[in-house]
Amino acid sequence: MYDAKANREYYLRNGRCPMCSGKRPVEPGTHRCRECAIRECNNKAARKQRWIDAGKCSRCGGELADDGRKTCPECRRKASKFKKRNKEQKKAIAEERKQEGKCVRCAIRWAEAGHVHCKQCLQEMRKRYKQYDPDGTKRREKRQQRIDAGLCIDCGRPTEEGRQRCQRCIDMRRDSGRKYKIHQRTLKGVTR
Repeated sequence: MYDAKANREYYLRNGRCPMCSGKRPVEPGTHRCRECAIRECNNKAARKQRWIDAGKCSRCGGELADDGRKTCPECRRKASKFKKRNKEQKKAIAEERKQEGKCVRCAIRWAEAGHVHCKQCLQEMRKRYKQYDPDGTKRREKRQQRIDAGLCIDCGRPTEEGRQRCQRCIDMRRDSGRKYKIHQRTLKGVTR
């Protein structure tokens, strides 16, 4: 009797692609060869387009609700649940990296003083932001709107009268500076 699961495991154990019956080796870190991965991607895109053209859910092909969205309520519920779980995991990882003083984005280098990212990641993010807001007008407008509304310029929470930052952001900036100074002393071999 043919066992698809055992057959798949056999090919993968030998480093061959199970989708094309072991004709080609699998790509590193995947479970299929490059040709089968491209073919599968094209098939998924074509199937999704057929469902959209037929007025069906773009994820599962099910019936849509009358709310004008492209996905059914069940797919939206599943996606929301996944996003929430993924967001919690990312937040926990970022918090762990921040406690260690590492960059929350790459976790390779130390975070800069007053930031949660390293110098290289900050430069990359600034470069990407410059493409979005080349002359800084959007950033200045957002800052001024927050000041006018009495909100923190960093996080958007309410602030005390006459302040531009909330107490939480003030404390975070102060703590980041302290951590940076301690880190710099440690690098130089000076301890207190």
